[in-house]
Amino acid sequence: MGLGLYPPSLFLAALSASATSGFDDLGDYHRSLTGAAEAIFKEVNVRACGEVIDTVQPGEPFLPFPPPNAPEETNTLNYGINALIQGPGALFSDPDITFPAEYPDYYGIFLEAVGRSSADLSQIYNAEYGIKVVKVCGRCDDSELEDKALDAAYEKYCGKQVYGRDATFSGVALIPVDTDGTPLEGAMKGAVSSTSIQTSGFQVASVKWPSDEQGGVGAMARLSVGLYINFVPAMMAAATGKYVGLIVENMGYGESSECFKSTLVKKTYQTPVVPLWLATQDLVADMSDCSTELVNKVVVNGFSEGGFGSLAMSKALDDIGVDVILTQSGSPADVDASTSLGLSAIINSNLSPRYSYTLAMVGSAYSSFSPDMPNHGIPEQTMLAENDRLRIGNWASSNLDVSDVRELVNFAVGVGNPPMNRALVNSKVIASVESTGLICQDPAGYDLEDLCDAISENQILDLLPNVAYPIEICHSPTDDLVPFNQERYLTANNPYVSLKPTLSQWLDGLELPGDGPPPYKNLYTHETSAIACMVMQGWTVVDVEEEAEMTGRCKGGDSSSAPSRSESSAEEDYSSSASSSKSRTKRNSRRKRKNSKESKSKRKSKGKSKGSSSSSS
Repeated sequence: MGLGLYPPSLFLAALSASATSGFDDLGDYHRSLTGAAEAIFKEVNVRACGEVIDTVQPGEPFLPFPPPNAPEETNTLNYGINALIQGPGALFSDPDITFPAEYPDYYGIFLEAVGRSSADLSQIYNAEYGIKVVKVCGRCDDSELEDKALDAAYEKYCGKQVYGRDATFSGVALIPVDTDGTPLEGAMKGAVSSTSIQTSGFQVASVKWPSDEQGGVGAMARLSVGLYINFVPAMMAAATGKYVGLIVENMGYGESSECFKSTLVKKTYQTPVVPLWLATQDLVADMSDCSTELVNKVVVNGFSEGGFGSLAMSKALDDIGVDVILTQSGSPADVDASTSLGLSAIINSNLSPRYSYTLAMVGSAYSSFSPDMPNHGIPEQTMLAENDRLRIGNWASSNLDVSDVRELVNFAVGVGNPPMNRALVNSKVIASVESTGLICQDPAGYDLEDLCDAISENQILDLLPNVAYPIEICHSPTDDLVPFNQERYLTANNPYVSLKPTLSQWLDGLELPGDGPPPYKNLYTHETSAIACMVMQGWTVVDVEEEAEMTGRCKGGDSSSAPSRSESSAEEDYSSSASSSKSRTKRNSRRKRKNSKESKSKRKSKGKSKGSSSSSS
């Protein structure tokens, strides 16, 4: 196993915790996670808020390549970036890596299909301007930040009732600088990046980005390509001198590592981005003595979990008054469709070992331990079997690396052992997936109403019909992890939503050699398409021509001037949130009635009263 950042004693402690049946009390469980996070927090290189981590010099390359001893899979993906930079045929040009004769030139074909040349990227590959990399932190309960946003919207994402309000969130700001290291003057737009799925709360930019002493951005190749590929669009944007980049660390990561990790739950991305955006505006103003301003204009991007996160974050930023110029979402997951596909693979004993760690992350998020969820505190309303929800949840919460969690899940699933596979999944979920293909096709029929309420609240694609800002979706039809959801994308009937590349580009222009069933001959898997999508997102951000102007809100200016979004619009959204709260009250009533019936049944069968066993909290 790759122990990565963590001392063996901590890794063994996590293994020991995963083997126990767990805690009788939810509070004990959360306290145990918090204690584990604090212990590991002391062992890693956690920087101070406001610390300058690295300065990328003008002309310095910022798309790194792997050292000679990098794992084969990392080499393959990095040479994919190399192929994008050098153009068609570059994948085969390096003498130190060998591909089979039939191996397709994915990225050369991609360049041609989307009408780009290698020169488009090589011009950006070397930074036009320098970039100062700074750790930024923000808290929802910071009154100074709260005063800068619309009251109703801030309350929705950061109010007293919101889980994580009292946590410190962290991220990395990428501030364009001149050759002497001073911030470029003038108005800057924002380029916000949401990152793809990580298991460790410390596998984040503010911890892992190499410092100047460690080699800076040039040493980035030592990191997992699955981590640093997330930084590329924001770096490309900042290097133009027109954007301040912001790489957001989700709730449960970085400074907020003591919080519960809730993969594919909207507030996991929305609650951190609100204070971090406002804190980054203050950071830019302070570093430049108000000669530079991060104005309320933003492009938001991400792939995989980051694609889900980009849609969630842009909604929150729009609500607090930020003008969303463009949202770029790569392979965004429909929670029900994506998890049903993964659970079906487990049930049928064909789960891909490569992606198995996602079971732990999503299964834990939709367990009864996830805060502020309709199924919180109800053990039978969870994706995973009751006896495994804690064990697998521990793996997701123990801050182990992806490789470690993957190995633990693969061991638990047991290759070629269907009974063991089925035992990991809630039997009611199995029945629903096998009969209907989805977890939530018939929630009442399979007694999954509370779990399906949690899933319904977080169906991110439900936003598509109603958004009033541009959204571009980059999703390969042959994605092997997140199902391509053409119906949801193309029937949104919203002119703001588009596919980029288009479906015809994927199926015709990106058709690769091979004998696959038509029309899906191309081999752009989830992992292979990630590089292409994220570099294209960077290109698109650079191409955005919308200008930004100083508003005078910095320090001596009118810092209380209202954001662009109308207060009444935010009030409407907050009313919608209140309506959702009423729905939750109805669910609680339903739960009480159900518990009451179960209690009566127990009294009849046992001849004595034992009281209701409600576990709702």
